[in-house]
Amino acid sequence: MGKGRQSVKDSLNEILAEAANGKDDSGIIRTGIREIDDRLRLFRGNLLIISAPTSCGKSALSLQIASSMAMQGHRVAIYTLEMSQKETLTRMIAQIGGNNSEYVRKAVALTGLAPTDYTKRICQEFKDAIMQILKARIHIRDDLNRAEDIFADFRAEHAREPFEYGLIDYLQIMRSSGRYERKQLQIADITQRAKALANECGTLICIPSQVNKDGGTREAEDAENDASALLKITGEKDAKGNVTPDRVSIWKQRAGARHVDIPLKFNGVLTRFDFDPNFQK
Repeated sequence: MGKGRQSVKDSLNEILAEAANGKDDSGIIRTGIREIDDRLRLFRGNLLIISAPTSCGKSALSLQIASSMAMQGHRVAIYTLEMSQKETLTRMIAQIGGNNSEYVRKAVALTGLAPTDYTKRICQEFKDAIMQILKARIHIRDDLNRAEDIFADFRAEHAREPFEYGLIDYLQIMRSSGRYERKQLQIADITQRAKALANECGTLICIPSQVNKDGGTREAEDAENDASALLKITGEKDAKGNVTPDRVSIWKQRAGARHVDIPLKFNGVLTRFDFDPNFQK
C-alpha cells in the first residue's frame, strides 16, 4: 500500500536532508511533460482534475500523462469508462511514437508490395512504439464503471505492485452503488473517496471532468474544491459548432501559482498536446 506513516522527527530529517543536498521533495511526482512540470507541482496523494468541454482534450491530456509516466518506467493504472482498451492503446501508440494508426494503414495500402523508405520508416516507428508499451507497466480496465469496483481493483493491484499514477476517465459517467438525492451529491462523494484513495496509496490520481456552458465543472463544483490541482482546457467554436482545444491553464495548485497558462497546443492527428512555440500569454 502507500508509504508507512512517519514520525514528526523522521519527516523533519527528510526535509533537512533534501534541502541540504539540493534535492526535490521526494513527494513530488513528475509527469515527464516539461511544459506541465515546469509550472505545476504535483505530489503523491494528490487528486488532479482536468476539466474541459466535451471533445476538448481532457481525456487526451490525462492519457498523455499516463503515456509519459509509463515511458519513464512508472507503473500506471487506466480505467476507461468510455473507450475500449484497444482504442486507448491506439491513442497511446500515436502519443508515444508520433504516428497515427490510420495514417500508417493508408500509407501501407498505397505502397502495397513496393513500400517506400518513408513507409518502412513510419512502420518501424509504429512497431517501436508498440514494443515500448509492451515493456511498460500499464494496467488497463475497460469493464468497470462503478466507483466501488474501480477503487477495489486499484487497491488490489496497488498492493501487488504500487502505482505512481491512476487515471479514471471520466467523472460524470462514473456510477456508485450509494443512493443520492441529486447527481451532484453522487459526484461529490466519488471525488472525496478518490482523494482519500490517492492519499491512502501515496499515488497521483487524475479524473477528467466535463464543464458547463459557463465553464464550471458540470454538476459538481465540489469536484474543483476537492481537487489538489485543477487544470482547465478551453476551446474555440467554429461556425459549425465544433470545439477545438485552445488553451491549457492551471486554475489551482497547493504549492504554486494559479491561473497560469501552459504553452501547449493540441495535435488532433496524434491526440496529444505538444509544445507551442508561438504561445502568447
